Amino acid sequence: MLHIFLLRQVMAVRVLWLNKFDFSGNTEAVMAWARGVVHKGLKLHLVLTGIPPSLLELYKKFINKSGLQSSLNINWQQVQNLLYYHRFDLLHVFHPDLFRMAADLSNSFQIPWVASVFDGEHHDDFTFLYTAAYITCCNSSSFLAIKDFFYPYVCLLYTS
Repeated sequence: MLHIFLLRQVMAVRVLWLNKFDFSGNTEAVMAWARGVVHKGLKLHLVLTGIPPSLLELYKKFINKSGLQSSLNINWQQVQNLLYYHRFDLLHVFHPDLFRMAADLSNSFQIPWVASVFDGEHHDDFTFLYTAAYITCCNSSSFLAIKDFFYPYVCLLYTS
């Protein structure tokens, strides 16, 4: 009975996912993950920034077909408006270039944020990563990148 109650509480959480387009394939991976999460019942709004004009229509069609709530190529002020008017409970950020924005938004709106670090981004500037409530790594190389950044403070490794 308690498990069902907790599951209903989790499903009521509203999450804003924020990602920046790049050619690594991570954008498509995040979109596929978002479709799966929405299929499970989580309320999610996907924001993609930096999509080249030549690909914008293609992404719009794909996202509309998948049934995701989304905003494409919106600016800082529009992201703030989404957070303010839609009262999201969590901000999940998938690109290191957006970690500073996430830290600022988290501070302004008193909303926790989750940082996901993917392999292949080749970023070593994790200056604002310490402000994240949680940090997820998709593989060991991304974990090693942030482990080196946070050394000697990283002392827990969880694998599933």
